[in-house]
Amino acid sequence: MVGRGAQRNVLSGGGAPPAGVRREGGGMEASSRADRRALLTGTGAVAAALLAAGTLHEVALALETAGPARPDAGVLLARLVADAGALGLLVAGLVVLGVHRSRRRWPAAAAVLGLALVSGLARWGLLHALGVTGGGAPLVEAGTGAVVAAVAAVLGLEHTRRRRRLRERTRAAERETVRVEQAVRALQAEEVRVRREVAEGLHASLQQRLVLVVARLDRVLAAATARPLTRDELASLRSARDDLEQVRARDVRETSRLLYPESLEIGLLPALRAMLRRVPTSIAVDLRVDDEVRALDDPSAPRLTSAERLLAVRVVEEGVQNALRHARPQRVEVVVGRRDGALLVAVTDDGGGFDPTRVQASGTARLRERLGLVGGRLDLVPTPGQGTRLEAHLPVDHLRGA
Repeated sequence: MVGRGAQRNVLSGGGAPPAGVRREGGGMEASSRADRRALLTGTGAVAAALLAAGTLHEVALALETAGPARPDAGVLLARLVADAGALGLLVAGLVVLGVHRSRRRWPAAAAVLGLALVSGLARWGLLHALGVTGGGAPLVEAGTGAVVAAVAAVLGLEHTRRRRRLRERTRAAERETVRVEQAVRALQAEEVRVRREVAEGLHASLQQRLVLVVARLDRVLAAATARPLTRDELASLRSARDDLEQVRARDVRETSRLLYPESLEIGLLPALRAMLRRVPTSIAVDLRVDDEVRALDDPSAPRLTSAERLLAVRVVEEGVQNALRHARPQRVEVVVGRRDGALLVAVTDDGGGFDPTRVQASGTARLRERLGLVGGRLDLVPTPGQGTRLEAHLPVDHLRGA
């Protein structure tokens, strides 16, 4: 007698599974149970429907031919018992042989054909044992049962295969989504690293070299005062010195801030405060950060990544720049909170708003694309004469599933 495990392996088209496959455990077992449930449900439903239709047909014929006499209820009950027994044997055979595990059509088809023949013979045997010998030749009774069982099993098996293919496609899509998310996070981390290195390089190397150049120009100017240089030459040297100092003090520093916002390594809140301090003092700025976000951004135990902080700061920068460039506001409100498992960053101004069909917000479009890469979104709602609201929903790893 062939054991149950051996039968399953024969239908699966291979020997014992390797240890790595066996260790997958729960996921494969859950899938196997789902396939078995789908096969048995589909087969049972189809077989029950076909057998019920056959029984109803027999009842109708019995009522038509019985005339005044009532049909024999015992015969009908015996047929129901025989049908149920044949169906039970079919279902049990599918479970024992593990047809739901089969990945190849021909072994599964052979198993289904064999079970259908056994089920048909069992139906005829039960009818004979219950004393129902009329109504058809033994070959007809057995053949009817076999055909019903075969049709039901084939449809149930096809139903199982379709569910399996759908499940595998879903899992493949989920794995691809995870790979894309991991790639995006890796790119974000690399971007932050490069930005920080370039910003530190601008601050540490280029700025120091400019300091040395300014010092040399100062010495030249000091020595040139005793020489017969023209007034225009002295003015040109002083102008060059002032230009270099302006580049060192303002342009290099601003470029460094654009690459890597000031105080970002400390936290999101310090970076926002440092950025908002550059807003003209004639404009009132209101920064509100929820307690939950403050806890996430605790410098002693930060749970926001540098990439998440950087993206949030970029949203605020874009909102403030749009307000200053297009709306001429008197007040700007910045809100950072949590909504639906994501970080909510909103910038609202009370300016005159602007018409998005006339203003090309290229920075907003680029920011929307970046948020889209991480599963977020950016909404810009300008209302001419009433102000503008820029709102971003930024997925945060720590808040996923919370």
